[in-house]
Amino acid sequence: MEQRLTLGKRIAAARRRSDGKLTQAQVAEELRVTPQAVSGWERDESRPDIGKLDALARLLGTSVDYLMGGDPDLIKSVHTELDQQWAEQGRRLAQTPEYQRVFLAEKLTKGPLGGAADFPIYIAASDTEGSMTIEASPIQFVRRPPLLERVSGSYGVLISGNDMEPAYRERDLVLVHPLASMSSDADVLLLKRPPSSGDAQALLRRLALQDERTFTVRRFNPPESVTVARSDWPICHGIVGRLSSLYFLN
Repeated sequence: MEQRLTLGKRIAAARRRSDGKLTQAQVAEELRVTPQAVSGWERDESRPDIGKLDALARLLGTSVDYLMGGDPDLIKSVHTELDQQWAEQGRRLAQTPEYQRVFLAEKLTKGPLGGAADFPIYIAASDTEGSMTIEASPIQFVRRPPLLERVSGSYGVLISGNDMEPAYRERDLVLVHPLASMSSDADVLLLKRPPSSGDAQALLRRLALQDERTFTVRRFNPPESVTVARSDWPICHGIVGRLSSLYFLN
């Protein structure tokens, strides 16, 4: 029966199932639209802009695929357009001084983050070899995420590249725990040296296997598993959280 639901009915059903049973007004406030717009979506009188779909799905605790009703052609077209929009927005915003001086200061010191502004944020640039170079100097110090509130040496990195899409996208902020216990299927940041000691080459990957001499890691785009020597990548830090680029671009 649910497979026959329209987009509007799926939005309404997901909203009523969401944590706290969000009202149309609350959804509208989060997405910066009018309550009338949300009402129109649910009555199938209009559709959300594609740029709002991912944020809507995250807010309702579901997926774009669910909202689209499982139509493979429609899902593919939506994801393609979203990817293009995110990439272009990320490129434009990352080139502006305001991205470093204003957006980070405003976005990261409100909402889910709190405490003293002593959490360093580094920015990374893509390398030709599929790795990233993390710049030595933090671009901003912000309030600590609760998850890392008491973790000395933790930090955030604004990542570059699309090697780990769809799990991580260009300009997502990854939250890094230097002492996290690493197990198979954990997301990790392999480093030549700590960012605090100078520009650092890094790999963001999914850990598959490890032994005393090697790490076997996976990337998602394109899918590939490789084994690297610990002597080449002596530092392995855990990724314990992510803030989507959409969080900054709203």
